Amino acid sequence: MRHPRIKNAPGESACFHVICRTVERKFLFESADEKRRLLLWLEKAADFCGVRIFAWCLMSNHVHLLVQVPVATPVDDDELLRRMRRLYLPKRLEAILRQWEAWKRLDGDSRRVDAAKARLKARMCDISSFAKTFKQAAAQDYNARHGHTGSIWGGTRFSSVYLENSLSVRLSVAAYIHLNPCRAGMVPSPASYSWSSWGAACAAPGRARDGLVALFGSADGWEAVRERMQAVQKHADARREARKTPPPTMVKGKRMELPLLAEVLAAKAPLFSASPLLGSAAFIQGFFETAHGAFARDRVWRKSEPVAVLEGQALCALSDQRLGRSRSGAAPPA
Repeated sequence: MRHPRIKNAPGESACFHVICRTVERKFLFESADEKRRLLLWLEKAADFCGVRIFAWCLMSNHVHLLVQVPVATPVDDDELLRRMRRLYLPKRLEAILRQWEAWKRLDGDSRRVDAAKARLKARMCDISSFAKTFKQAAAQDYNARHGHTGSIWGGTRFSSVYLENSLSVRLSVAAYIHLNPCRAGMVPSPASYSWSSWGAACAAPGRARDGLVALFGSADGWEAVRERMQAVQKHADARREARKTPPPTMVKGKRMELPLLAEVLAAKAPLFSASPLLGSAAFIQGFFETAHGAFARDRVWRKSEPVAVLEGQALCALSDQRLGRSRSGAAPPA
């Protein structure tokens, strides 16, 4: 049983860590041209759905995103047309508009057209619609150029982590995303990787730099953002050299020393991408208690599992166990 997607409540904005992986983890986006086109469709989908991308990293077989979904606001027909021009190729848009005109002539009214517009507007400010729009557009573009059929993405879902509305939590996720190619041994520094928002922001002004400045909310602008991110990277580099993997928080039922955030960022931390929630212990506990119906009932949920120390407090995640199975997948002893 899958738990429903956790989304922002009506009237509230929210940030998500989104991960999209290719089918069978194939390296479909190895070339610079493939990554360039992937980034193009990512920006188009974000503009169409009205979401903001704070941070991103394009790897050869998966994509990491830090996305803000704002409060939904009414979209009039002029704005809808502008967004459609942004997403659709000219021929596709022309065909849609011709179809709408044909419906008006045949029906003598605009009911079918209004319904079509309503369906498009329903895709605005929604994390699921954004991910679906991006994945479909990227897949159609890839298939058309390579003679491929079917989906290029693994499974039917994307992974998303609902983040506490806290600057420190968002910054830790942004650092985790940017350090992805470093953990893979591809580059010594995230600034050296062109296909991330950090690498792009360091290279030149543009959307990537604007997104990071907006993420930090820094009145001092780009220089202040760069200094803080470089400090995080330096700390993570030192931790990675000192200890290749973060110490486990639990070993054979005994609690171990909780790793510092820099250690987690320097090594793989599954709960950064596998947990449905990430934030403080109070945030995890409160969300679970008020929205417990959103979680699959065939699992045992371990609320507020510590991941790392963040500014003196534990950064926590929500992990789960299948009923009747341990974390390793084996049935527990009788």
